[in-house]
Amino acid sequence: MKTMSAFTLIELLIVVAIIAVLAAIAVPNFLEAQTRAKISRVKGDFATIATAMESYCVDSGHYPTNGRSVVALSTPLAYVTTTPLWDPFAPTTDPDVNASGYGYMNFWEPGASEFFVFPVLPGAAGLAVKDCAWLLVSRGPDGFLESQDKATRAFTPETIRAAVLEMATGDYVYDPTNGTASEGDVPRTRKGELTRALAPM
Repeated sequence: MKTMSAFTLIELLIVVAIIAVLAAIAVPNFLEAQTRAKISRVKGDFATIATAMESYCVDSGHYPTNGRSVVALSTPLAYVTTTPLWDPFAPTTDPDVNASGYGYMNFWEPGASEFFVFPVLPGAAGLAVKDCAWLLVSRGPDGFLESQDKATRAFTPETIRAAVLEMATGDYVYDPTNGTASEGDVPRTRKGELTRALAPM
């Protein structure tokens, strides 16, 4: 008689266990790589926007207003051609368009000094916020602007102002040394990227 050969239950369980171990190793690494890629995208977007900001300022004599944000960089003249530049950490289901893009604050806008106190950033060699001219903010891996109400997730000049004032402590700036999924926002000004110590790079 011809005998039938097949895997035993033990052999199948061993194969399943090996696959589970490999998945447990691969999935976290994939998620880490995904977060690192998004951070790189944010920094690339900020570099593109920063260049466009300076070109816009040369032509118009001022930076985009707080109301228009970076939209002014694409119309009527295309200082940025890769639009829209959305924050990859923004909630994709949020119906509020402003909550899907990067946060923006123009410190030089007329009237800004009336509601914004210009502190000197600690650890930044006496650099004042007003010297930074403008601020771009990404929510970072945790998905929200740290200094605002976590439930609303709405970007306004007031919430961004609060964010900058709280960033002056350095506690709300994203730092990957604590893990790629750490809390904190990714800020950039005309002076460059702001680190946790708020020293322009």
